Amino acid sequence: MKKDKKNKKIVTQFHKDDPLTAYYNRVIKKARKLMEESDFRQALNIIKDELETPYIPSTFLEELEKLALDLETEINYVKSASEFENVSRDQMIYKIIDQNGVLNTSAFLIFLGRYASDLTPEEIKKIEAILVSKKTSNIHKIYILENFRAHRLIYDFDFYNSQSKQSFRINTMDVNIFEESAYYNEINSLIDEFTYKEPSLQHFCQSLLTMIYLYCFPKTPEFEPKELSLGIFQYMVDSLQGGEGEKIKKEIYEFIKKVFNSDKEIAIKS
Repeated sequence: MKKDKKNKKIVTQFHKDDPLTAYYNRVIKKARKLMEESDFRQALNIIKDELETPYIPSTFLEELEKLALDLETEINYVKSASEFENVSRDQMIYKIIDQNGVLNTSAFLIFLGRYASDLTPEEIKKIEAILVSKKTSNIHKIYILENFRAHRLIYDFDFYNSQSKQSFRINTMDVNIFEESAYYNEINSLIDEFTYKEPSLQHFCQSLLTMIYLYCFPKTPEFEPKELSLGIFQYMVDSLQGGEGEKIKKEIYEFIKKVFNSDKEIAIKS
């Protein structure tokens, strides 16, 4: 048992000269070079090919997923820029969100790019209305907050978590971003260790961790990273093998079930 545990640690602590590290660094470097040349489609194809492989260490998975999202956003932005070229400021604010509460990310980015330096009180109210809407998903609400932070726009907003059904007051500069969180990064590393011999579970465990982030936002769970990561791994093992959480700490098992149920509710509504 001790030997297995030691081997798992070796896999997650890659050396800069490790062949796997070198490979992914080459892939990422090539994709970034294509981005610099504005060949976003080709860069996205390269990243998507990698993301379709059955096992990617979490260290690289996070960066590849972020690159894919950035590329898709850039492609949609370029496509939408001409569509909104002649749309007035007053019209643009209404194109950010549709009647079902779905955010048009391209319209939002274009609007923020044009008017971030002088947003009016009325426009801020409209954006806050999205953040407290029961229709809009947490993913889209957090996307808005992250971009306000990226533009260094300092505002205090009311925020309604559509999954936990809780309300908060959030400052845009204090947003708990998943990729920057020491708490979630530690859990990701532990998941990578646990799934070393069960690589097919890695994606499922990381998807569950993302669900937990969305459910708890803007806070983090009260569990220690090690016990939560182990609970996530065992929960996914039980899901495939028909277990009922006998090996998971009761509070963590109930918490994960609550997260799953809230996500199902959102899916049904949408």
